[in-house]
Amino acid sequence: MDNDEKWKYLIELAKNNKSDFEKDEKWLVKGCGIKLYLKPTYNFGRIFFDVCTDDKTPALISLGLGVYLCNFFSGKTPAEILAIDPNWFVQNGFTNGLTPTRQNGFASILNQMRKYAEAYSIMG
Repeated sequence: MDNDEKWKYLIELAKNNKSDFEKDEKWLVKGCGIKLYLKPTYNFGRIFFDVCTDDKTPALISLGLGVYLCNFFSGKTPAEILAIDPNWFVQNGFTNGLTPTRQNGFASILNQMRKYAEAYSIMG
């Protein structure tokens, strides 16, 4: 997928995102360029993620990155999430063309998901 296709894909993901939940500071992703909230739900040993923003006109690519990661990781066990090397996205070119701010935001979302997976892995 070239960068133009990637941007269109991410924008479409963001526009179609219907997640809306109570925005709480505990769900706020630190280090993301927009106010992005990431909410995990742990059910039957699997984690499901939702992402939303309270920005009236969100940065669609940034929100799309969050939606993409939610789609990618939702339904996996904590062990499956932790087994995926965070550098896999870089090695496979997914972060190519992202501005440094968006790369940082992407890394922050990914890091937050991994922290939730670590926490839920303790629960067993």
